[in-house]
Amino acid sequence: MIIDEREIAALRALPTFPFAQLLRPSLVSVKKCKLDFKNGQPISLSYPKAETWDSAAYEQALCELERLVETGTNSLVKELYRAMIVERRIKNELICAVAKRDDEQAAALGAKLYSPAAWKAQTARKILDDYLATRTSEKSVRHEKRVDAEKFSELVAELLAVYDPEKKMRVRLSPDERMRVTLSAKNGTGTIHVPKNLSISRARAQRLLAHEVEVHVLRFLNGLRSPLALLAHGTADVKRTEEGLALARQLRVRRDTALPPGFWDSYAAALLNESGVIGAHEELLRARKRLHPEATLGEHKKTIWSLILRNLHGINSPGRAGLLIARGDVYTQGLSLVESIDAETRHKLYAGRMSLEALSVITPHLTEGAFILPVKGLVREITERL
Repeated sequence: MIIDEREIAALRALPTFPFAQLLRPSLVSVKKCKLDFKNGQPISLSYPKAETWDSAAYEQALCELERLVETGTNSLVKELYRAMIVERRIKNELICAVAKRDDEQAAALGAKLYSPAAWKAQTARKILDDYLATRTSEKSVRHEKRVDAEKFSELVAELLAVYDPEKKMRVRLSPDERMRVTLSAKNGTGTIHVPKNLSISRARAQRLLAHEVEVHVLRFLNGLRSPLALLAHGTADVKRTEEGLALARQLRVRRDTALPPGFWDSYAAALLNESGVIGAHEELLRARKRLHPEATLGEHKKTIWSLILRNLHGINSPGRAGLLIARGDVYTQGLSLVESIDAETRHKLYAGRMSLEALSVITPHLTEGAFILPVKGLVREITERL
């Protein structure tokens, strides 16, 4: 029995709210931004999708959902939906600020959603210095066989045979450069998009399988099985917990990454917060050259701009220090959050797509054995046969 049947129906009836897309600057403005930066000119970004978004209509729809929620009798459902509505209202206000080119307001609302930068820049510098001081000077020689798209898809299928007996997920080859997962709680299905040209090490394959399938996909599937339908969609502030749990899982499977997961995103956020775009670009370039002296200048700059822009989505006139929306920093913040809790609490988070804060409300209603946990050693077992 679904305990939030009325509320989930109303939530699904809301206008589609493609938040990440609305916050993404146009490709034309990104190219111009990079060129202006190179020429020493003031930089700017534009958001045509945000400018056409009807924030008033969405707020009206949220008010209607809010009224329906308040007529309910289940206190658990009320509390969770209230928090979700508050978060969506902040996101809607953020898009409105972006459309009005009000960067101060956008940054303030972004801080409510994603918190300020997790680190000071000095913290990131020390982590990098310590790593470089202990890194062997000899180049590692990789002898292991690479994992291509076909083989990786087979590995994903092996995991899904365990975690998805209802066959809600499918795997498809994609022209994209990076693997991604799309989940539709409304349709109760999802797709794992594997790049056609994929060629990764076994260690990288293990990390991806643990991160994407054993956390993102598994929490979604458990949410679909839950009597609380919101757990397939996601509670308020789910992103931080979701990414933190995924990073913690991949570290349990394969703890051999050179630098902490999310290191470069948090380094970039700290620099943008303290030094602005110019200072961030200069220091990240020096840092990347120290770590990868063999890479070309073009490769370094491509990576650096990706890191910088990820934390500037939503800002029209970036440049000065402190003007950012630290979306890329959610990984470091999430990992720190998840590593601070005990194993029993961490296991409960797999019951669906919930934040740690929401878990405190949901815990009394969880039934032991009602959701699937990651199988210890399964990722290593299936990849060791490669």
